Amino acid sequence: MDGVEVPGLEEKIPGLLFADDAVILADSEIALKNSFFKLNLWAEKWKMKINNKKCGVIPVDAAIKSQLFIQQKPVHTVDEYTYLGLKFNKNWTHKDTLKNNAEKARRALYASYYFFKRRDIPTKFKVMAVKGIIIPIATYGCEIFGMSAVRCYSLQKVADDATRIAMNVGKSTAMNRLRTELSIAQINTKSSIARERAYHKWSSSRTWISDLINNPMLNRKDTWVTG
Repeated sequence: MDGVEVPGLEEKIPGLLFADDAVILADSEIALKNSFFKLNLWAEKWKMKINNKKCGVIPVDAAIKSQLFIQQKPVHTVDEYTYLGLKFNKNWTHKDTLKNNAEKARRALYASYYFFKRRDIPTKFKVMAVKGIIIPIATYGCEIFGMSAVRCYSLQKVADDATRIAMNVGKSTAMNRLRTELSIAQINTKSSIARERAYHKWSSSRTWISDLINNPMLNRKDTWVTG
């Protein structure tokens, strides 16, 4: 694969691979077509069939002018794509991931509504459900978007709604005091800790992220490493 150049790195990053989920990186439409050609040769050699319906091309600050194919089947250009449960968009923002997490956490809250409202269930177990079900769903992949209370606001709202329902209190309740009383950490706190832990852990991993962390790119915009 041709890959993309990153300032500070000697090698190009060809893509990402986790189990059977792969990402191809290319800095132009021609380079992407060349990578698709190599992928077709590899798949043909090893008798592998690629599901084109699960594939997509996201042009970041670019445009795809022609139709791309894998194994003679079209691969469509999309504005967003879900990879390993996280949504990525063509603007390269956290917006879709945060919205997706908030919606999933909200659905989990609705599914657990009658559990939280029941009076015969001890408070301890309701708090455990908030900590063990609602918050983990809301903070999935928070290593990516942590370190921002503003970004975590929509997720915090879902967690607070779950806590209010579980405790049978209204919106006028001081949530900071209630969370402290129940030992429920704020979403921003959990996500910030997760991002900090990831930064130190990944810096020594045998993957591309360690190279990016140890060779931070100088840019006018914040990157995951610098921002």
